[in-house]
Amino acid sequence: MNRNFYNSKEYRKRYTGIYGSWYAMKQRCGNPNRKQFMDYGGRGISYPAKWESFAGFSEDMNKGHKRGLVIDRIDVNKGYSKENCRWVTRKESNRNKRNTILI
Repeated sequence: MNRNFYNSKEYRKRYTGIYGSWYAMKQRCGNPNRKQFMDYGGRGISYPAKWESFAGFSEDMNKGHKRGLVIDRIDVNKGYSKENCRWVTRKESNRNKRNTILI
């Protein structure tokens, strides 16, 4: 990929911020060619039909989003939904994984 692409408006819109979180969620759940698919879509993790469009996702999840936060499912065994998602730091998200062992 062209080095200038990473500094482009297109890259920032597609792969960062709330739009980037939406795009990545759709890829994890719906693209069997993605490495993470087996941990998401491959085990039944999905998102509401309303979230098929960015407008629907943004309507539900725009509140509380700030730069540097990532989308996190409260219950890792349930799908993405307004009720099961929140915005957290990457550190908080890393603590909320299926393979996390609490001591």
